[in-house]
Amino acid sequence: MLREFIYVDADKVRSLLAQLDGGVAEELKVTEKDQGNLTGGIRNVASREKVWGTEESTQRSLADAVFPSLEDALTTQGYLEDVSNELRDMDGEDFEEFQERFPPGSFVRVTGPARLFDARYVARAFGGFTTAAAGVLNLQGSGREQRTPGKGKSKQRPKQRAVSAAAQSDELESLIPDYDSSATSFMQGLEADDLRSMVKLARGMFYPGLHLAMSPSEHDDGPTITARLQEGRRFLDSEPDVLFARYGVQEQDWTIVGTIGSYSADPDFDFEVPEMAGDKGIERPKVVAAINDLLMLLGSLGLADHPQHPGFSLVPFGVYRPILPATGNDVATRTDGAVV
Repeated sequence: MLREFIYVDADKVRSLLAQLDGGVAEELKVTEKDQGNLTGGIRNVASREKVWGTEESTQRSLADAVFPSLEDALTTQGYLEDVSNELRDMDGEDFEEFQERFPPGSFVRVTGPARLFDARYVARAFGGFTTAAAGVLNLQGSGREQRTPGKGKSKQRPKQRAVSAAAQSDELESLIPDYDSSATSFMQGLEADDLRSMVKLARGMFYPGLHLAMSPSEHDDGPTITARLQEGRRFLDSEPDVLFARYGVQEQDWTIVGTIGSYSADPDFDFEVPEMAGDKGIERPKVVAAINDLLMLLGSLGLADHPQHPGFSLVPFGVYRPILPATGNDVATRTDGAVV
């Protein structure tokens, strides 16, 4: 099976493989050597000896084979189970049984429809849209009158910042300048403030970074899966712009191999602020529990970056899609994405 990776956590993969096999093979070296002797003349008086030999060394890197080796080892030893078919037919009533069979920390492989999402890319795409729209208006002459002296002061546009700085300051919406949406029909009535509000919603629900949102179930009330793809863990493409330009924003099948991080909270649980202070002052564990319970409640409502009921988060070790052969070849594709 050929895999096209968009994410591999190489450090975790090597760590687990070392625990399973006692080490990770990073390099393979094969050496072959043949040697022969030819002796002639009078023994112990005069002789002629000839030595010949050949040595061949082959060296290749096994770095790209580390993840498939881990996937095969986990499957063989019973740690990894493919749950794609089970989740595809699951509705909300079967979710509790799934939680009991696969507690947090279980290794699973899931193949299903998913979308890539990054609030930084949303802001940059909207910012590019408004910049291009302003350019079209200027070329058509619609925007020049706004800059004519004596016509009043134009509205000051927010200062644009680099994406990395904007992501760190949580001000991605500042990448979107003002523009006149009524000057041309292709603006679809979208105001700059509307686009900024969408960016605020995106960065509020999904902290800026690359996310994978998967909906493997065929039922509307089926479970959903979220995975945060941490930067610096060997992306195929590190820049969000390049990643989305190549793979798009539409839904397509991806395979995730990882451990279950946490399950969503029941949206019906009652949140009450506990007594966090006693005779000896504030009790720190109770403070942590109260704040975390509130975050779980917000996550169950879809207002925080946590799994939403019914669903769970995955700690991804690898995300890929199979490389399919040319159309017409006599091959089949399994439900887990493997080509056989």
